[in-house]
Amino acid sequence: MLFFRGPQIAQSIESASRELISELPSLAKGQAIISGVAINTPTLVRIRKRLTSDVRGRSKDAPALWAERRKYEEKHERTGD
Repeated sequence: MLFFRGPQIAQSIESASRELISELPSLAKGQAIISGVAINTPTLVRIRKRLTSDVRGRSKDAPALWAERRKYEEKHERTGD
């Protein structure tokens, strides 16, 4: 997540309107503006409290999870369960 101050915001979010930029100082704790290639329009969002106690973000090993699921499905396909 990137944090910007002042004119950096307007320069980094090309599609942000002046109205949106003017609202930035009034954002409450836990609010953010999400912008990027996957989002057509910069969007105001609320960030929820962390549900896990794990302080560090961890990515799941998707290929290992897929392989595990495939083995499970193959096993149950053969046994008819």
